[in-house]
Amino acid sequence: MRSITSPVNRGFSLLEAMVALLLLTVIIGAFLAMLNTFSGLVKIQGNIADTTENMRYTMAALVRVTRMAGTGGLPVVYPDAGGTLAPLAVDVADNVAASTTITSAVSTDDWTAIAGRTPVAGTDVLRIRGVMTSPQYDVFGGNFDDPTNPTTLDVPETSPWNTDPLNPLLNDMSEPTDNSGRPFLISLQFPLDIVPTSIAGVRRYATYRIVEATYAGKSGSSPNEELTFNIDDQVYKSFNPGGFAPVPSNQAFAAGYLDDFIFYIALNNFGEPSLYRLRINDSGAGPYTAEELVPNVSNFQVALGCDINVDGSLTANEWFLSEGVPAAPSADQMAGLREVRLSVVSRTQDPDLKWTADADMPENSANLSGDDLRYRYRTITVRVALRSHPQLSL
Repeated sequence: MRSITSPVNRGFSLLEAMVALLLLTVIIGAFLAMLNTFSGLVKIQGNIADTTENMRYTMAALVRVTRMAGTGGLPVVYPDAGGTLAPLAVDVADNVAASTTITSAVSTDDWTAIAGRTPVAGTDVLRIRGVMTSPQYDVFGGNFDDPTNPTTLDVPETSPWNTDPLNPLLNDMSEPTDNSGRPFLISLQFPLDIVPTSIAGVRRYATYRIVEATYAGKSGSSPNEELTFNIDDQVYKSFNPGGFAPVPSNQAFAAGYLDDFIFYIALNNFGEPSLYRLRINDSGAGPYTAEELVPNVSNFQVALGCDINVDGSLTANEWFLSEGVPAAPSADQMAGLREVRLSVVSRTQDPDLKWTADADMPENSANLSGDDLRYRYRTITVRVALRSHPQLSL
């Protein structure tokens, strides 16, 4: 009888093992490459999402302040000591140089940036003035101690108009490091008509005074807090109607701390472009605070829409500092300022070494080149109407 024997279990040969190992290496390598590509895409998409969010936050901050330009009764332009009009609530420097000196395209002012925080060359700089970070105080003639010597303003504990408590506001006023020496804008009931000579129309404001405010505490048993005004060394002296005039106390009706902000693009401590806000102390002493608002904002462009035809609308030839009209408006044309067009460019935090496409930059901007092409960009443009001003009318 023939016996049946089982085959011998020979296992894998060396060649078979090497082939299997090679195939496994190829599969693992492909998987790692796919994982690396997927990780890179996730990182890029995350950077793009952050860029979009930065752009939205930047625009929201700029729109809010720009819309409030002149809040408190500050005119767009004012009659200077020579009788001509000069910009006041809104000013722009166009395509600046990388220097601590920022030259306005609209006014005759030179502004000073902090060393190490100079603007990125080729970007625009926007200057906005108005009562924006503090409330407007209700005041009236009885708030002033002596109408013949209006250097002291009493701020009552409650509003004279609606009995709302002002104590929180007084607490803000009692912080010398925050408010002592700040410009104080007082609106008066006297009419102030801004009348350009080279275009038609008139803009009607209340007369205003800009003085230097110093907190003086309470006077004796009086429940009122006091602000004193430095009349002899007046802040923004040249910006007051007539150069200088006392505050007619019986005509005062509102007052508040005047903010003076400059928005521009500068490099931060890491060498990356960011949107900065410069707070100006007064016209002579220069800036005292530079705040980094939003990182990775690489460009900022401003155009001014001036209703020089006084028809209530803006045509292409009424947009100054734009591609259509690259020149700045004259002081008379600034009297018709109706809208400000803001263009912001935000870029990804990290470059993409596989990306070299050009970006859609705003008008009047230089084309990208070199390593700048490695970033992804997002651009947004918004038109902002000035809400705190009467419009130019016939």
